[in-house]
Amino acid sequence: EDIRSELVRQDILSHIRKEAKVQQAHMDMGTKKSKERRKRAWRKVLSDVDDTLTCSGGSYPTGIDKRFGRKVVYPGVLAFYRELDLGANGPEEWPAHRVGNLVFLSARPHVYKDVAEKPSFAKLKNYD
Repeated sequence: EDIRSELVRQDILSHIRKEAKVQQAHMDMGTKKSKERRKRAWRKVLSDVDDTLTCSGGSYPTGIDKRFGRKVVYPGVLAFYRELDLGANGPEEWPAHRVGNLVFLSARPHVYKDVAEKPSFAKLKNYD
């Protein structure tokens, strides 16, 4: 429901289908890329931030949850994301050169530059 434009929604779903076909083709052909991919989890985890990673404190327009203070990271959510990111067969730690499987989405992409992302990155960096 958040994506109000049916055209935009279909473009996003089309992109996901196309990328999945490319990945599956690599796996089917047994390419060098596919052999590398078999060593790690084969997924992307998409997540919101407000009322998912951190509590909004009921602050409009970010969310409605008032159980914790504003911007408090939910108990256990970082460990949960870590497990989703690394996967059951993944390494204990991500190698520095590898991009993870966790992607944060924003309902407010119009926010100038990375102002919205900086606090999230700082929280995740401190999780180490």
